[in-house]
Amino acid sequence: MRRLVWGLGIAIWWATWPGMWLILNNTQRTRLILQDGQGRVLVLRGWLTANGKWSLPGGGVHRGEELVAGLLREVREETGLVLKPVTLLKLGKVTVRSKGIVSHLHYFVTSITDSPTLALRRFEIVDAAWLDLEKLTKATTNPDTLEAMRLLAHRG
Repeated sequence: MRRLVWGLGIAIWWATWPGMWLILNNTQRTRLILQDGQGRVLVLRGWLTANGKWSLPGGGVHRGEELVAGLLREVREETGLVLKPVTLLKLGKVTVRSKGIVSHLHYFVTSITDSPTLALRRFEIVDAAWLDLEKLTKATTNPDTLEAMRLLAHRG
């Protein structure tokens, strides 16, 4: 079933690519490294992600919206989690090009004491998991998520 959903996502992505380019190119986007009390990271698989690899929660910032407000909104929409802005630490910003679209990714990190039950936005998110850092490899994880892990490692 997941392969069918990803296949549908791929077809929709490329069919709508010109419009997506107009909307998404050169936009500000956010990603959150959310660690639980055991040091695991929350990762997601979206149905539009053609490669089926893990990525971090986050997304686009609306026009006029502050980065942190956009990040908290995206995390809430995707996972159902309500986080407090005072707990967020900005790790850095990276400009990336993927499928012809340039994005400016702003990375944040925070931690929580437990691994709460998630209320996934099923029309956007296919799967979620709390994974140990060593399971986030090039074979299983999107490059922008690996970049976030690199920034996290250099933070300490």
